[in-house]
Amino acid sequence: MQKKYLPSLDTTVSRLGFGAMRMPTIDGEVDKEAVKKMIDTAIAQGLTYFDTAYVYHGQKSEGVLKECLVERYPREAYTLADKIPLWFAKTSEDVARLFEEELERLGVEYIDFLLLHAMNADRWAFAKEVHANEYQLELKKQGKIRYAGFSFHDKPEVLRQMLSEGQWDFVQLQINYFDWDDYAHELYDIATEFGVPIIVMEPIRGGALAALAPDVSAPFRKACPGSTDAEWALRFVASLDNVAVILSGMSNQEQIDQNLATFADIQPLSADEQQAVKEVMDAMRAKPLVPCTGCRYCMDCPFGVDIPKVFRIYNEYQMFNVVERSKKAYAKLVADGNGADKCRNCKACMKHCPQNIEIPARLAEIHELLK
Repeated sequence: MQKKYLPSLDTTVSRLGFGAMRMPTIDGEVDKEAVKKMIDTAIAQGLTYFDTAYVYHGQKSEGVLKECLVERYPREAYTLADKIPLWFAKTSEDVARLFEEELERLGVEYIDFLLLHAMNADRWAFAKEVHANEYQLELKKQGKIRYAGFSFHDKPEVLRQMLSEGQWDFVQLQINYFDWDDYAHELYDIATEFGVPIIVMEPIRGGALAALAPDVSAPFRKACPGSTDAEWALRFVASLDNVAVILSGMSNQEQIDQNLATFADIQPLSADEQQAVKEVMDAMRAKPLVPCTGCRYCMDCPFGVDIPKVFRIYNEYQMFNVVERSKKAYAKLVADGNGADKCRNCKACMKHCPQNIEIPARLAEIHELLK
């Protein structure tokens, strides 16, 4: 396993991190025996960074790590990252209670990387009200955490605001080659400008970039016939200098074996390989996609259709080799009363669409395809 020394934190981390949010399950419960085997394999090959959160697996992820990792390995053998969900808090006391509960669930005396979870503009405003970042800094002084950070889901200007107004050791961002030109590049540049190391989440975009349609991934096969789609996605992120750890929410033994093999000697993409990534993105964009940007100006639909979500499911269906997942996602949308079948062709949405999409017609096509 490749390791990386972070001068600003004076610590070394494994390049691959074990994301405990998509662990294998049996009948809805985490398969702890399978997780133990995955963790044993990971640690034996040098993976030391384990990432969880208060809410993962129905608030059971931390307990699973306690049983499968903490109780089976010495504390110095691994690094723990956990996240405080501020949406469960109303006061400063609630924030402290949530953290203490995390320590108890994990069965540890300290957490290495403590994050404020899924931060955006509204949550940052609340965090300032309850002094959440100041609480993190106090925990550092007490030795209950080593580093203070946050995971982020918002616009670049909000990231700049948070990095300007708080005191942070690291930040966790969604970065992958699919999102790179949309917003990820700018987020990366801002964090790098502030000298803050980046933990990457969703490098394979929830698994979608590990299952590209064959015609889309053809440039990868041409450039390196024996490679996997997931390997390309991971190498793209690993090529970025300010990326410290790359998280992967692995769901089975095969995934962890493949990822460990990739990170044993992961190399940055060459210029020719960067061109292959560009060709793959061009192939994705050549698909018959709906040019929806997710601005939601068309919402709310008077009949309940979640128009941007319908278009997003359809676009993923076209770009990625995830037919069954897309149909399942659409079936749930229909069951919830938000599918395209609810469209009554009133065309009210079209008056507000900046992309001039023929929304009712596209909704009808998508419903016939995915129903």
